[in-house]
Amino acid sequence: MKSFLALSLLSTLIAASAHADDTAGREALLKADRDFATVAQTRGVEAWVENWAENGVHPDGPTAVAVGKDGIRKQMGPQYAAPGFSLTWSVSHAEISRGGNVGTTKGRYKSTSMKDGKKVVRTGDYFTVWQKEKDGSWKVAFDTGDRDPESQPKS
Repeated sequence: MKSFLALSLLSTLIAASAHADDTAGREALLKADRDFATVAQTRGVEAWVENWAENGVHPDGPTAVAVGKDGIRKQMGPQYAAPGFSLTWSVSHAEISRGGNVGTTKGRYKSTSMKDGKKVVRTGDYFTVWQKEKDGSWKVAFDTGDRDPESQPKS
């Protein structure tokens, strides 16, 4: 939760410094996020590896992180290989820094997995920091999410 709040602050700072008229930049970043979400449905972990920056970071449990393409493959590969796993997301907002080389996207995600023979569905918010590569493509530099609270049984 602390990292999500810190990244939300980062997003606010980037938003405050963004060009008011950088619609084309924001649209390009929104497209990169949407394209990533689409290709992840058919290519799974390989889509993650392709969209990940060489120095990209992803939380891996409460105290570890996955770093780079090898790290993301090791982290996400077993999830995508598990029967019944799916991960979808939908971007709702993007911001670009004044320099045009750093951007953020945020939106909603839904993951489905199996546990003890039962389907488990989780939803939440995600926040991604992107970096523009030398070739002009956008790659994920940092990605995190905050799961929605579990529904509590009524007493």
